[in-house]
Amino acid sequence: MKPLDETLLKKLWLLPDGEPAFDALPPMTETQLCRFVDQFSVELPVLMVQLYRLQNGGFADRFQSSFWSIGIGENTDCTSLQKLCKTYHDDEELEQLWSSLLGDLSNVIVFLGDGHFYFTLNYNQVEGDEPIIWFVDENGAQSTGQNFESWIRSYIESD
Repeated sequence: MKPLDETLLKKLWLLPDGEPAFDALPPMTETQLCRFVDQFSVELPVLMVQLYRLQNGGFADRFQSSFWSIGIGENTDCTSLQKLCKTYHDDEELEQLWSSLLGDLSNVIVFLGDGHFYFTLNYNQVEGDEPIIWFVDENGAQSTGQNFESWIRSYIESD
């Protein structure tokens, strides 16, 4: 695969009129990234790090949802699905369902969603050196079969 041009990555953060969202966040810092890696003991996919170095999460028009931030300290930060279950859903049956499908939920990182559905990096299922993206909602979970680069390319290059 050829490398993605930074201009294409920037398009993810732009609204249809080509302008950034009014609440666009500044780029992720090295300190925020290091704290995240230490807290969750995972390495984020290279392309995801590039994307977050442009803007640390926020609304992405193509997804009609927000990429969660890295290390800002708000309830929109990327977190483990396990922590999300405990603090937001508080539903043992749902947690058991997701565990049966995804494995150890502490190894599943939520990076995009709206409170009813989520896209996650499942570090229980790694191909090469990257986790596979899973879609998760109250009905269950389903693998996209793609790593972050393949998944994001399908959106960026669809224009």
